[in-house]
Amino acid sequence: MATYEDTIEKVKKLLVNNQEWKNRYAGYIDDIILSYKSEIIKIARKKFNVPSQFTLHMSVSKATDVTKNIVKFDLRYHGHNVACLKVNVNKETVEIEAVKNNDIISAINKDAIFDEDKLEGKSNWNEASELRTIYAKLEESIQNSKAQLTKNKEHELESELLKNFSKKSSDGKIICNIKPVTMLKESLFFQMPTPLKASNAKSGIIEYSAEKGGGIDILARIGSGRNTHLAIIELKDKYEKNEPPEKAICQAIAYATFIRELLRSKESGEKWWSFFGFGGDVPKSLKLFAIIAMPNSKNANKNFVYNHDYDGINLSLDGKDKLELGYIYLENADLPQEISKNLPLKSNS
Repeated sequence: MATYEDTIEKVKKLLVNNQEWKNRYAGYIDDIILSYKSEIIKIARKKFNVPSQFTLHMSVSKATDVTKNIVKFDLRYHGHNVACLKVNVNKETVEIEAVKNNDIISAINKDAIFDEDKLEGKSNWNEASELRTIYAKLEESIQNSKAQLTKNKEHELESELLKNFSKKSSDGKIICNIKPVTMLKESLFFQMPTPLKASNAKSGIIEYSAEKGGGIDILARIGSGRNTHLAIIELKDKYEKNEPPEKAICQAIAYATFIRELLRSKESGEKWWSFFGFGGDVPKSLKLFAIIAMPNSKNANKNFVYNHDYDGINLSLDGKDKLELGYIYLENADLPQEISKNLPLKSNS
């Protein structure tokens, strides 16, 4: 297993040797926040409502592809991409282009709810009541354990956590003092892209992949007041012996190292800091968190984030910038939720 320090140094070296990312990410943020696009996105988002069983997403690439008339959003159901919503701001129309998903079709057929052919094709969003009814019925069946989605469980976990972490009230929120970073502070989730391929970071394998790099599962602000920090959260849907949390967190460490370099870049660091929901300048001493989140397990290591005094381990990212590790072990049928004591978070219990 690569050491955490090795992971940080490898990422820094890759970013130094491949500096095209600096201007590219500066272009992304300028295109989103300094052009007409940010206002068009906000206007388009107000043109329709999204039923509670869905989540709405917009990738950075979709944000930069916005024109003066057209904005596109991704509609997801339990983490599965099920449709694209296209808003024509001038004509004030919202078109949905639904796509089939085999996992959802399997769940629907199992419960014999509706004809699967109704799950694809183009229509006006306001007239797509039948499609919304299908998903409402399916949601009811899933909640009653009559149907279930069997694939991409990690995406489903991501979706449920994003919805829960976004609650404005602490009522029903499993963790307090956490808020996902959203697109332009709208109710619009996005996955922060990176130029790295780090899925095998646990084995010391990290590659520079430019525009084809992986995305951060959840980018969030954690804590309160001046004790609010940016957290890079890596999700796993279950404990795996060959990828325990102390290894899986290497991916979050790799992505966190990139975020630090991005925030320190003279080309766009201050703009990204603002986009992530913070006021003022990037702090002279920056503290980030790399967190592994997964269902609790009796085998899950609870000591790898602490030093000998049981304070959080601080990894140097260069200068005064530090990276602290943490875990969020979510409640399951057998075990309660546990959060590493160094995180500025608390269970809502």
